[in-house]
Amino acid sequence: MNVCRWDYPGNWVHGVAASWRTTGDINASWKSVKSILNENLYLSAYCYDGHYNDMDMLEVGKGLSTEEDRTHFGMWCIMSSPLLIGCDLRNIKPAAKLLLKNTDLIALNQDDLCIQAYVVQHVGDTYVLVKDLQQLYGKTRAVALYNPSDKKVDMSIKFTDLDLDGVVKVRDLYENEDLGEMTDQISVTVPAHGTRIYRLEAETRLERNLYEAETAYLGKYQEIANNKVVHSAVYESHDACSGKEYVGWLGEDAENDLQWRHVYSDNGGDYQMTLNYMSGDNRNLTVSVNGKDVQTLTCNSGGYDKVGSKTLTVTLTPGENLIRLYNKSSSASMPNIDCMTIHPVGVTERIAVGIHAPVAVPASRQHDGKYYTLDGKLVRHPHKGSIYIHNGNKVLIK
Repeated sequence: MNVCRWDYPGNWVHGVAASWRTTGDINASWKSVKSILNENLYLSAYCYDGHYNDMDMLEVGKGLSTEEDRTHFGMWCIMSSPLLIGCDLRNIKPAAKLLLKNTDLIALNQDDLCIQAYVVQHVGDTYVLVKDLQQLYGKTRAVALYNPSDKKVDMSIKFTDLDLDGVVKVRDLYENEDLGEMTDQISVTVPAHGTRIYRLEAETRLERNLYEAETAYLGKYQEIANNKVVHSAVYESHDACSGKEYVGWLGEDAENDLQWRHVYSDNGGDYQMTLNYMSGDNRNLTVSVNGKDVQTLTCNSGGYDKVGSKTLTVTLTPGENLIRLYNKSSSASMPNIDCMTIHPVGVTERIAVGIHAPVAVPASRQHDGKYYTLDGKLVRHPHKGSIYIHNGNKVLIK
């Protein structure tokens, strides 16, 4: 089922629908396509377990420029939006028809991981988005360099900023062409309204060290009601922040929290966590790791346009971890959150990933005992493809 409220309706929708509209209706104009992309750039946390943000039907072949058509289709693919052709196939132009048949781009959309690319770099008017392919925390990723501005831009991204290292094999997914091996970074001139999308296969995958707040899951996120009235956090812009975005209006309710749900550690152990925030007065937040409270921090950066930081030590388990920020009080606000950096205590070099997969449990055994989400909530009906805690171990329902 698809739910349509012309905005993200709230996290309840995951329990009733496979997809949901996140914006008003699309039309065949760059203004419309750009607006829809802008509204979905920071919704990656809500695309999981076979549930998708629906950015509306495709307007490819209906009057956009060639570059705009390519951006439209390519970004819908890497962001895992449902693909519904909206043009008259009897009269479609050859270039648009060829684009809609691009198997490399379609493969991004149909990848078995069912995840949406997230923003990893925001410089000027441009964005770089990345997502895993085939295997979480594996060596194969897709990257999009997106230029929504009205002028061409020289764009680049270091492979280490994509959590990749060593020699990287690069394939241009628009041109269906292997570009050979590269090291250090990828650079390209992206025309106005244009996008370049590549498949990357690296020698080494690195642990992610930087977690922007705008890639986090918000416990009460919704776009229908006035967030100040219902106490739900929102994603907002500020040039002082590392990715030019932050999460504000947290707190006033323990469920109005922020969760980084997929903090991967190769070997586990003690990590130094630094939290960047903004607050003009004393505001508290509690840091929880895998359902256990670690420390309550009092935060005051000296202003709501000034970034401060707090550092603490947290203990991670091998594999995926959930780091949650919340306020236990039902009447107290939290500071605005910019980002989190995290790395093993006493280690200065990036850590290579060796993939610690959860134990696979057949679906026929999903009712054997109790299953909990990674943040400690009891699950009555475990879903296939999801990871839970069962008898003290992380398990994957197959």
